[in-house]
Amino acid sequence: MVTKPALQGTPKGGLQTAGNDLQGRRIAARTTAIASGMHLLVDLACFYLLAGRFSAFVSDPSLIATGFLLYNALAFGLQLPIGEWTDRRRSVHSCRDGSRLAMTGMLLVAAGVLLPELHILLGGGIVPMPLASHIDFGAMIAIWGGLCVAAVGNACFHIGAGAGILRMSAGRRADSGVFIAGGALGVSLGTWMGRTGRWMPGMLLVAVGTVFALSYVAMRLQGRNRATPRMPAGTGDHVPVGGSVHNRMVVDSLAGRHAGEAPICRSAAAIVLLCLLAIMVRAYAGSAMPIVWKSRTDLGLFLLPSVCVFAGKFAGGFLADRFGARRTAVLSLLAALPLLFIWGGTVVPCAVGLFSVSITTSLTLVAIARVLPGHEGLAFGLTTLALLLGSTPTFLFRLPDPAGAWVLAGLTALAAGLLFLVLDNERAGRRTAWYDVGETDGSSPVSSPCNR
Repeated sequence: MVTKPALQGTPKGGLQTAGNDLQGRRIAARTTAIASGMHLLVDLACFYLLAGRFSAFVSDPSLIATGFLLYNALAFGLQLPIGEWTDRRRSVHSCRDGSRLAMTGMLLVAAGVLLPELHILLGGGIVPMPLASHIDFGAMIAIWGGLCVAAVGNACFHIGAGAGILRMSAGRRADSGVFIAGGALGVSLGTWMGRTGRWMPGMLLVAVGTVFALSYVAMRLQGRNRATPRMPAGTGDHVPVGGSVHNRMVVDSLAGRHAGEAPICRSAAAIVLLCLLAIMVRAYAGSAMPIVWKSRTDLGLFLLPSVCVFAGKFAGGFLADRFGARRTAVLSLLAALPLLFIWGGTVVPCAVGLFSVSITTSLTLVAIARVLPGHEGLAFGLTTLALLLGSTPTFLFRLPDPAGAWVLAGLTALAAGLLFLVLDNERAGRRTAWYDVGETDGSSPVSSPCNR
């Protein structure tokens, strides 16, 4: 393999390639799998609370919608400031700091879910509001307070685990896709268990204990991988090398990619804004699209949409790493158009369409992270804020039929066009030459895309 000459002033032995770190790759894969499992359990616990104790207590549909909107605002909206805060305070132990933040988030989620149960154990009743003879402030604090605490914990977990996966993925989209996918199953399983009451608090405690055991293993694995940090190609980052903090930056930039691989849009700010717009459009279309065959009584049909979304998110990163992000995103969204908006009333075509439209999730996240070097927490928070802004209108109004279907189809096509402009066709492993360029002093001769 022909490598580029080291930059002037590069420390001896500074050149490394991500492909040579087989052990680090295995550690990253195990950590990602564990984080995905924790993601499933965290979202399961949150939606068990929302669909179970909270919905039963509030009862009124408008208040239930308000509660879900409040949860989304906290769980998604807080990830941006938390992510920026974690980026600013990162240190040599940043991997472990991420694990600690994720564990703190899981502790808060457990506290939020158990708060109503504790209120009941202490002798307080939780009577549905329409049936209560008086206002029970204790029950209101337990239910609404539990919702808020669980939402804040969810935000902390996503930044602690999700941004950590971004930092060690070496530009691979598959890692983020695997992590994100777990949440889709957790949401549906938690909703089902909350509605049917088939999950006792004792089982919740067992699940929380399992999560903490897995998180401890993940933290140890990240600690072992600390000396060989893995970052998205094309970015700079503060990482521990040889016991000190260096600014490691990749030599290749947006302008130096192979012909046809670079995104059509070369402006870093435009890439971020257009990716966020695509996420908002896709989030609204996905939230507003009716699935007429989804059943509230048949567990198989109830879970099938989430299984398809899980599979799409899981496979999307692998497909993009193999065939290129632009090609994968555009083809998957265009394929989803007839499946969802022409044959959406039939189970099989709609299920395949849900799989196709979910493929792009990790692609936009990694695209934003690549042009925000050293700010993986901010990148993760921006994408969740876009999801919040895109899904919120579905709580406020509903598009009339049949015009609504055409609007949603047009928005999906718009998302495909935006991603055609901002995503690259680079395959994983093409750009792996990294250089240490000395201490972080702002004098690096290598510029990141954000500085262009």
